[in-house]
Amino acid sequence: MKLQSLQILRALAAWLVVYHHFMQVFYNFNYNSFLGEFFSYRGGFGVDVFFVLSGFVMYSSINSNSNTSPVIFFVKRLFRIFPAYWFYTFSFVFLILLIPSGLSERVFTLESLVLSLFFIPHQNPTGLGVYPLLTVGWTLNFEMMFYLILSVCLFWGNNKALFLCCIIIFFLPLVIPSQVDVIFYVLNSIKLWQFIFGIFVGLFISKYTNIPFFNYRTGFFFIVLAFFVISSFFGYGFVQKTLSATFLVLGFILIEPILDKKNFVVRFLVKLGDISYSTYLSHVLILHVFVYMFGNDLTGLGELSVLVLMSCSVYFVSILTYNYVENSSYVDFLRNKVIRLKFNNL
Repeated sequence: MKLQSLQILRALAAWLVVYHHFMQVFYNFNYNSFLGEFFSYRGGFGVDVFFVLSGFVMYSSINSNSNTSPVIFFVKRLFRIFPAYWFYTFSFVFLILLIPSGLSERVFTLESLVLSLFFIPHQNPTGLGVYPLLTVGWTLNFEMMFYLILSVCLFWGNNKALFLCCIIIFFLPLVIPSQVDVIFYVLNSIKLWQFIFGIFVGLFISKYTNIPFFNYRTGFFFIVLAFFVISSFFGYGFVQKTLSATFLVLGFILIEPILDKKNFVVRFLVKLGDISYSTYLSHVLILHVFVYMFGNDLTGLGELSVLVLMSCSVYFVSILTYNYVENSSYVDFLRNKVIRLKFNNL
């Protein structure tokens, strides 16, 4: 069952990343105001929330089925990730060709395009580091590795899959040296551990939420604790981000019962969560278009106008791709056809 509180958290995480990249593209993270500094130095935290959330969602998915087919599980994850990601990757390539002067620092090769499309880590042709062409796709390299490991573990049954997955993910960064080839970039990163924390949240919720103490009040406590831990006073390292993301996911789950599902603000935030994947993928292209059109020397009313127009553009583009790419009837048809072929070959 989809928790609306977690959809709201998805929305918050996605827009944290949007404004984080807004500060990067327009100001190079150099903006002297409270909000400017917050989004510049804390906006990337949205990614950590997504990773922990993903671990929880996969726990819930596996735990709610007694016998999940590993192949069908992986196929469904592919069809959830691929369509919008491919759409925006090709759109980004088109944008590079359309306005090369506006994206002079962005180049691509056929090799990098193919590697990007299939989530194979590689050095970006621009020299940015280990990033796909659509740079925000670096997080999907981790997502796909998590799904692949979990799919393989499902061959040992649902009861053992999550435990085996956690063991493998925990030890991979410890046994694979960082000096190995770039293709192992994901496997030797402790970012994978954030999926484990999401699985632990799922386990905790399934075991202990019947205790009267764990209610919406406790949920608000965890949410406040998350912001307390992520504050500048405690630093902004992997431990702080992971704990804060874990507390946020747990807190939002616990406040689910008190959400007024008919409230306009709640329904709007839930909708933002529904389209958050498209928001995450689309905003990079839109930011580049806006900086090409308006430049990055904004002040006063012009600055505010660009921020509002950019936000509205990201929202409406996300709505379109959510409706016509993510939830395309053709994508559904292809997914179901692949699944039926799998069953026919059993």
